[in-house]
Formats: sequence, C-alpha cells, structure tokens
Amino acid sequence: SESKSRIVPRTELRRVRLRIRTLKEALRSVVATIEDLHGDTKPIPDEAYDSDGLAEEHMLCSMCGTSNVSEDNDIVLCDGIGCNRAFHFRCASVTAVEVTESEDW
Repeated sequence: SESKSRIVPRTELRRVRLRIRTLKEALRSVVATIEDLHGDTKPIPDEAYDSDGLAEEHMLCSMCGTSNVSEDNDIVLCDGIGCNRAFHFRCASVTAVEVTESEDW
C-alpha cells in the first residue's frame, strides 16, 4: 500500500508564528503603556454607553480630550478591569503595528 505523507509547510508556519509573536508583544506593550497612564486620566463615564456600546461621539482621548483620528493616530479603547479609557496612539506614545488584511493566516 502507498503511504500518504503529510506536507508540512515548515517555513510558512515559522513565519506565521513569528508574526503572531510580534503582534502579541506589540499588544502587550500597548496594554502596559495604557496601564501606566491611569493616574493622569479620567475614565469614560458610564452614561457614554448605550445599548450598542460606546457611542462614537464619546470616543474621546483620555489625555487630550479630542476625537480626531488619522490612519496613523487612531484611538485605542481600553476596556480592561478598572481602565475604561480611550487613548490616541500618539498621546499614549504607542507605536502602531500594521496588520494588513492581505496577509495569509
């Protein structure tokens, strides 16, 4: 009988694992930076939420107080326990990691 061998794309798996690791590290860095900012900022008030979640007009940066966003300066919402804040990438001194939808996962 003919044995069937399984094709394992080792190079592709290594590439994807490295990319996942890089994105996880970037996310951990964002979370750590945001956690460090708590002392100087105010949380989003409970009244800003409706049945659909946080209304867009209430997505204000907890540091600068504006809602202006751009492709390289979006707002990150932190809904972790005790956080409930929003921050621009630049206000939080966070470097964005680009994730393109064209990447094969």
